[in-house]
Amino acid sequence: MSQIDVNANKILKGDINQLLNLLSIISSSELPLPNTLDPISSFDILLPILSELTLDAPSDGIELQVMIDKSLYLKKSGITSELKIRLILAERLFLHIVNQTCFDKALTNIILSLHLPFLITALVDDTLYCNRNHPMRCLVDNIFSQGTTWYPQQGKISSSFPEQLKKIISAITAIIPQNTAGITAYLDTLAKYQQDFFLYLSDEIKRAKNIEMRTCKAEAGLAIIAHAQKKVINIINENLAQQMLPEDIAEFIHNIWKNEFQYILINQGEKSITWNKWVSILKKLPHVFQPQQELQNQLYDDIILILQDISLPTIPNTCSMDEYQEFIDTLEMYLMQRLKGIEITCIEVKELTVPGEVENIKTTVSKSLSQKAISFKENDWFLFSITDDETIRCKLALKMLDTEQLLFVNRYGHKVMQKSFDDFVICITSKIAKPLSVAPPFNLSFVQTVDDLINYYESNLERAKQEKNKQNEINARLERERKERIEAEEQIKKAAAIKAIKEAEALAKEKKLQQKKSQELAESLLDQLSIGSWLEIPNNDGILTRCKLAVCISSSGRYIFVNQVGIKVIEYSYEALLELFVGKQAKILSKGEKFEDQLAKIVQQQRNDVV
Repeated sequence: MSQIDVNANKILKGDINQLLNLLSIISSSELPLPNTLDPISSFDILLPILSELTLDAPSDGIELQVMIDKSLYLKKSGITSELKIRLILAERLFLHIVNQTCFDKALTNIILSLHLPFLITALVDDTLYCNRNHPMRCLVDNIFSQGTTWYPQQGKISSSFPEQLKKIISAITAIIPQNTAGITAYLDTLAKYQQDFFLYLSDEIKRAKNIEMRTCKAEAGLAIIAHAQKKVINIINENLAQQMLPEDIAEFIHNIWKNEFQYILINQGEKSITWNKWVSILKKLPHVFQPQQELQNQLYDDIILILQDISLPTIPNTCSMDEYQEFIDTLEMYLMQRLKGIEITCIEVKELTVPGEVENIKTTVSKSLSQKAISFKENDWFLFSITDDETIRCKLALKMLDTEQLLFVNRYGHKVMQKSFDDFVICITSKIAKPLSVAPPFNLSFVQTVDDLINYYESNLERAKQEKNKQNEINARLERERKERIEAEEQIKKAAAIKAIKEAEALAKEKKLQQKKSQELAESLLDQLSIGSWLEIPNNDGILTRCKLAVCISSSGRYIFVNQVGIKVIEYSYEALLELFVGKQAKILSKGEKFEDQLAKIVQQQRNDVV
């Protein structure tokens, strides 16, 4: 449950104290300005800043506040909490109004240009929220409710509304006050502009209403005619199509008497004697002229009844008396011939087609969905999606229950489309058509905005509570971390000392192990040496020299090396040579052959020589 006892509807009806109480309570939850910034509560400083800002689409108020803060920060100033909340209220209210209204995208930029005048008016005049007759409030309701019904069309009349809209918003923007001294004059001029726009809309609505009344009257008559035409054609087809009749009788019914039949239905109705007489005649005719039909009691009775019916005096309305009498005489002749058992030459009657403008899409929907079409009221507005980029905004101007037809007109009263009940229900269920709200948006948007502000306030309180808890946790954590840090530092010192000792021991062990491995590797290399091995070792001058092991005296551990021409280069003891290999100062370039391998070569050579 909210902690703020504020009724938005009471504010709308004039209770300004509730508005001031709302602003005061919510602003109290804001964080204070830093001491380095001078608080600004005067509109004289704020108004020029707002006028200089480039305001695009409205936001939740936070973005606008950031823009103002950046501008004021350079002056080492900042807006007070109450002024900040006023900005957020005005900005969010305009955002709600824009989002709640479904206007055509062609009007977007024009309507959004009202953003700055609305914002400044809301800041300087609290009666915007409390006075239902406030000029800006009336202007907003007129613009957005009427803008909802507009969409681009051909002709000058379609461009009139956006032109007038652009004209009045530009005029209002031009008189925006730069200080509080100009507020009274601004509001007076705003009221005049609003009245001018209201008179323009009133004339447009009145003209559209007159056109709509004429359109409804004309279309209702056309719908009755179309309905009658279709019904007559269906009755003729049901009784005569694919049946056999004399050619001249069939032609007269199709071409002449069909219109008379339609006239009877429209002017006398389905319950009239004349209508039912001719329906009865149509039903009996196919049976009378059926080929190979023997004269039976039923046939005899049908012919007698038809003769009685056509003998009654009738004055036709859609054809001449001569044409009608000729038809009656011909039909009587055929009937008398049938009474005598004479067969009449007949043709198969073709089916009449319903004209395209009369024929409806043959769709069937459930009874519950059909009731949905009936539930929509005249003057309800709808948005029809013709293509992805084209929409039509139209009003249900007339519900013709007898013919189950719906007539839709645009904002100028001109016919846009006509739908059967079933077709319209399909459009609704398939989202081709959607109900369009044209109600003035200010009141509903204000209620929603107040709810948002209360939520904003409560979120501020919750955030402050969380921040306090968070700070307490941080302080406790810092103290805990300080003690843990001191204890950890002691443990680290102890651990470091132990680690240093262990590392020194491990290093000494590793060094000893490496020395042992180097010793073993060097011994292994010396063991691999044989006479003829080439090495790169220092000579007496310490210069690396390539030489060959010429003599190895195992008993004394002496190694004699010669150069490529066999001249002695240097001599090393086993220990000295081992030390060179351990220090990686000597390198084996190639290993000589073992003594056994050399002896084997000599023996093999001698054998080859003997052979």
